[in-house]
Amino acid sequence: MSFTGSLATKRKAELVDIAATLGLPAAAEARMAELREAIQARLDADDALRDDPVFRGLYSQRRRPTRAESESDTPAFGTPDVKAAVAYVAARGRKSVTRALETVQAADIPLPDSPAAAIRAVTDATSSATVALVPRKVDSHTLIVRAQNTKNQLVKYAHAHNKRIERYVANVQTHLSTPNAIIQGSLAVEMIMLFRHVVQFYNHTIFFPPSSNDGPLAALVHAIFFWVPEMSMTISLPEAHSLAPSTDLWPALITWFFATVLPPFALSNIVSFVPQKNARRPHPTRAHPASTSAAPTFDPLTFAFFRLAALVLPLTSAAPSALADTLKLSGDAQGRVLFGALTAALILAERLVK
Repeated sequence: MSFTGSLATKRKAELVDIAATLGLPAAAEARMAELREAIQARLDADDALRDDPVFRGLYSQRRRPTRAESESDTPAFGTPDVKAAVAYVAARGRKSVTRALETVQAADIPLPDSPAAAIRAVTDATSSATVALVPRKVDSHTLIVRAQNTKNQLVKYAHAHNKRIERYVANVQTHLSTPNAIIQGSLAVEMIMLFRHVVQFYNHTIFFPPSSNDGPLAALVHAIFFWVPEMSMTISLPEAHSLAPSTDLWPALITWFFATVLPPFALSNIVSFVPQKNARRPHPTRAHPASTSAAPTFDPLTFAFFRLAALVLPLTSAAPSALADTLKLSGDAQGRVLFGALTAALILAERLVK
């Protein structure tokens, strides 16, 4: 192996090889300018390397003439020596290239090893991205089949979900569209309104995880869920002493039941427009013999009208003042009348549809 040419035209890999051959330390970590200076100093210091066939080519190109020497050696225009003119042009071109390389190296601009290597790196990166984004073994027909199967599964799931919703709605409609269900629902709503009116509700804020100072159980929960972000929720709850027998809840509930629920229920079993159970038939037959007695039958329509009358009575001057005052304590009387009228209208509509 032998080295030839100027140090200024060599790449860093070549300079590293020359420095390693010369035995210079830390050649791989040094910059190109430092490598050139170290190599040049070693060549100038050791004249024995001039006769070494490995480094002999570096001595023939290493000396750079100064600007004054180059100007003094410039051949005059019109000289008959053609070889001198050609040598002058070659030297000027080599000095321009050397000056440009020194400028780039002084700015410490990283250059690729070669344009071919840069193009090869870009091509490899593009090929890798293409392989990652588009699988080679999956053709367009397979993709279309997969998309069609996915669409069919989604349509099937949506159809089954709609069927379940329709079935749930039909069940709710069947249970809530009967007169008995309407009456039970309206009475339950009135009881809830009465409870909210009489009982005092207070806001309670619940923290999770709870504070460790709230007791041993709260400390245990806090130790288990210490990593969970702290959350809080405010809910309205009644006080426990509001449900005691000595409070106003139970008298209001009893008055509401005996004044607006029990009398209409009793009258609806007496005045009933539905077929009576065990009623005497005017023309008995062998298949349907005459019954001896008729059992009372509850009529939801008459119950709704009797109850509406019982709710309107406290709003008139004909009602006893004690009854009116007691019913007012159990809630809004006018709102109760409107709700009773809505219940009667729904039951009447159901009867007319039949």
